Order: sequence, then structure tokens, then C-alpha cells
Amino acid sequence: MRVYTQINEPENLALDSVWLPCLQTCTVDHPPAVKQTVLLTHVEAINHYQHSLNDLLEEKIHCVGARTYDHLKAKGFAHVQWYTSAEDIRVIQKNLAPLTWLRGDSITRNFGAIAGVTTIQTYSSQLHIPNCNRVVTMKPTELWVYSDRVLQHLQTLQYDWSHTVLKHTRSCTVNEAQWHHTEQFDPSIQYIN
Repeated sequence: MRVYTQINEPENLALDSVWLPCLQTCTVDHPPAVKQTVLLTHVEAINHYQHSLNDLLEEKIHCVGARTYDHLKAKGFAHVQWYTSAEDIRVIQKNLAPLTWLRGDSITRNFGAIAGVTTIQTYSSQLHIPNCNRVVTMKPTELWVYSDRVLQHLQTLQYDWSHTVLKHTRSCTVNEAQWHHTEQFDPSIQYIN
């Protein structure tokens, strides 16, 4: 059995696959974005935006991921440009600033350190402990982990992972000895099968 642990439900899961989100998100109070270009590195940033989107619908939006692009277009955003990963977004070279970066509490790349970028945190995330613990009872042969926080928790559980293939993102610190085999993957590429 394959188990996928990401926040957002994957599309087209095979019959022997299960989605079990091991992180949960919640909105944090935040100010509204000013009318200017917006950067989103995760779709949850717009899902937790607690102000009217109407003022932003005609602004340029730069986002990571095709699914985020589709989500934004469905919400009525007119000018959306998507990138494969946060590393592909070159704010300075492309003169994208000034812009507002809507984000969560966990980041891979800090756009807030760039001049002209206003940062607004719209959500925070925490481990979904019941789901993390449930992963063990499922005895996965293949486990897809998207967050280092989730992986660190799973690796501390009293479970023999030696029969499990771990698929993980670059941000994860893996204890290779615990796993049957490990493979790094890029979450911006569709891997569900």
C-alpha cells in the first residue's frame, strides 16, 4: 500500500493508495494585502486569506505549481503566472517587486529578505498526530513524505520501517538506516499513479 501524507489531496490515486494528511493548517490573523503583485508559494496561503479577494483579482499573481494555478483561475484571478518551484522565481532579475508574498509558517525559500517584498503570513501548520500515528497501522510498502516535520515525527515512532520505501522531498532529513530504500522526489512533478 502507498500512503501520501501531503496537506492537499492528490488527484488520481491508485486503488492501493491512501491519502492521509499528516499536517493540518489553520488561519492566523493577518492584514489585507495592498493592491499589487502577489506571490504564493503554497495554495494554503490563499485558502486561509481572511479578506476579500476582489481587490486582488486583477493583480498579477505568481504562484508555485500547476494545481495552485488552476485553483487561482477557478477563484477568478485574471493574471496568473505559475512556476515549477520556488527556486524558479527570480524576483530581482524579473523585476517582480514590489509584491506581497502570502505564505505560511514553514518556508523553503525566504522571499521576505528581498527588497520590495511585503510578507503576510496567512496560516500556520502543525502535525496531525492522529494521522501520523495511523500511518504506522497501515504498514505502508511505500510512503510519500512532503515535510521534514512529518518525517522527523515518523522516524521517532516505535515502528520498523525497514520494509517501507520512503519517497521524500529535498527538505527532508532522512535517517537512511531506518528505511528499506529512500528516493528523493520533486513535489512539483505529478507522481501519483
